[in-house]
Amino acid sequence: MARPEIELEPLGARVVVEKNEEKSEDDNVLSSVDNNDGEKVVIYRAPTSVDPNKENTGKVIAVGPECKGVSAGDEVLYVRHLGDACILDSSVVIMHEDDILARVKRKAMLNCA
Repeated sequence: MARPEIELEPLGARVVVEKNEEKSEDDNVLSSVDNNDGEKVVIYRAPTSVDPNKENTGKVIAVGPECKGVSAGDEVLYVRHLGDACILDSSVVIMHEDDILARVKRKAMLNCA
């Protein structure tokens, strides 16, 4: 059953961000072997071990009335570990504006150390 569309209006200084798609699961394959039954066994790299400093970017889809630094449509870089964030599904997060580190002006390889 398809999930119904939901329209959100964040309150205060909260922001609704649609996360950018991450790499496919195939990019995280460490190895694969065939077991004795002829079935393929795949060992995946843990998502946090892929790049512990990877960027978290997304597009702002709604902002609360107290937000000053971002607006809907902005591409943003936000902190990796969100404290009080509400994750609605794998692609939408509600966070405090303070959890946003920067607006992304142009796409480039981001290396946060």
